[in-house]
Amino acid sequence: RDKWEPRLTWYNGVPVTAEKGNMHNPVHRIHELCRIEDFCAFKLDIDTPHLEYAFVRQLLENHGHLKEFFFEHHVHTPLMSGS
Repeated sequence: RDKWEPRLTWYNGVPVTAEKGNMHNPVHRIHELCRIEDFCAFKLDIDTPHLEYAFVRQLLENHGHLKEFFFEHHVHTPLMSGS
């Protein structure tokens, strides 16, 4: 833990936007901060499907030097609602 914790960046409670080029767009930050020699991983779980899908589309267009991507896909379907 002592080795890895200083290498992690945790953004909790930070507002995000899907606006390209905005510093509050996590995909933009990945493109700005991740270098080829880095091991960059991104876990997307903000529980706001329209924003999550926008970020996924942006990563599909250009993933930069992102090595790992973790995504909790949120779906809305009667089969998942329990009703």
